[in-house]
Amino acid sequence: MHVVESGLIFQGTESDRNNNVSFCGLTVLPNGTLLAGARLASAKDSPDGNIGIWISNDAGKTWFGPNLPFQTEWEEKRGCLRAGNITPITDEHWMMALLWVDRRVTGRPMYNSATGGLCEMFPVLSETHDAGKSWTPLRRLAPSPGQLPTALCGPILQLEDGTLACPLEIQKEYDDPGPIFNHSVLLLSHDGGNTWPERVLVAGEPLEDRVYWDQRIAMLGNGNLINTFWTYHTKQEHDMNVHVSFSHDNARTWSRPVDTGIIGQIAEPVVIHSRHIILLYVRRDREQRLMARESHDSGHSWDRDSEICFYEHLAGKGHSSNLFNAMSEWSFGHPKGVKVSENELFAVFYAGEGQNTGLHYCRIRING
Repeated sequence: MHVVESGLIFQGTESDRNNNVSFCGLTVLPNGTLLAGARLASAKDSPDGNIGIWISNDAGKTWFGPNLPFQTEWEEKRGCLRAGNITPITDEHWMMALLWVDRRVTGRPMYNSATGGLCEMFPVLSETHDAGKSWTPLRRLAPSPGQLPTALCGPILQLEDGTLACPLEIQKEYDDPGPIFNHSVLLLSHDGGNTWPERVLVAGEPLEDRVYWDQRIAMLGNGNLINTFWTYHTKQEHDMNVHVSFSHDNARTWSRPVDTGIIGQIAEPVVIHSRHIILLYVRRDREQRLMARESHDSGHSWDRDSEICFYEHLAGKGHSSNLFNAMSEWSFGHPKGVKVSENELFAVFYAGEGQNTGLHYCRIRING
C-alpha cells in the first residue's frame, strides 16, 4: 500500500464558529458519489456543534459543502450534534444517524473527568429522498435503557437479510461514581427504521477490567461481519491493543473480542473483498500517527510488513494526563475509509493544531 494523493476538503474559520472539525463520516453511493460528514464547532467540546455534509461527484477531486441541514435543539432543550453518518438506501434515498448531546448546563464538559460519566445523549435519525436537498425532522431512534447515555458508533448497516442495524455504546451517567463500563450493542429494525425492537449485546460485561469502545463494523458477505474496538484497561488506566470480534449469523451473535496485536485506539476496517481487509487506525502513544495495515484472512491476522502511515501529527500531543480531558484536546483522528476501486481506498480524517482543525482526505493505492 502507498498514499498516492492527500489534501484538504475543508478548513473552517474562527469567525464562522466552525474552526474545529472532528468526528468524520464517509460513504460511497452505488453510482460512485462520495458523501463526507463531520462535526463543525468552535471547539472540540463546545456546545455549538452541528453536522456538516459534503458531496463529491468526481471521486473526491472536488467537493460541495458544507450543507448544515439540521437544528440542534431537541424538544426545546439546548444541545449539539456530535456525530453523523449516512447510509444510502438508494441513490436518492439516504438515512442518516446522528448523536444528540444535552448541553443545557453552561460550562459543563461532555465528559466528567472525575467519574468518566457522560452527559445525556442519544441517537436520532433523519432521511432524505432527494439526494440531500431536503431532510426529514430529527426523530429519536429508540428509548435508551433507563436514562443511561447512549452514544452512536457509526452508520446504520443494511444487513444481507434486509435488517437495519444501528451500532451504539451504552455508558454510565455523568455523576455516577462507580467503575467505568460500557456495553457495545446493536439495535435492529425489521421495518425500514420505523421501530427498533431487537437489541444485541456485542461486547462488554459487568465488572470486567476492560471496556470495548468505539466499535467499527464491516460486512464480509454471506452473513459474516467483523468488528474492531478501541480497548481500555479500566483498573490499570491505559490503552490495550485493538481488539476484534466476528459474527457469522448476520450480527445476531458475536465472538468474544481478542487482541489483534495492533497498538491503536479507534480502528476502522475497510473491506476490499471477503478475505482482504484494510484497517485504518489511530495511534496516540509515543507515535502520533494514522496508520493502515492489511489482513488477507478476513481479519484473523494482520500483516505487519504491510503497515503504512498516512498521516503524521507534528503539532504535539494533548496536554492533559486525564484521558477524558485529553479527548477534548486531541486534534487529529477518526479515520473513515471506503473502497472506490479494486486497487484504491479513499479515506477522510480530521487534523490540525489545537482547536483549529480541518477535514482532510487521502487516497491509498493497494498493491497487487
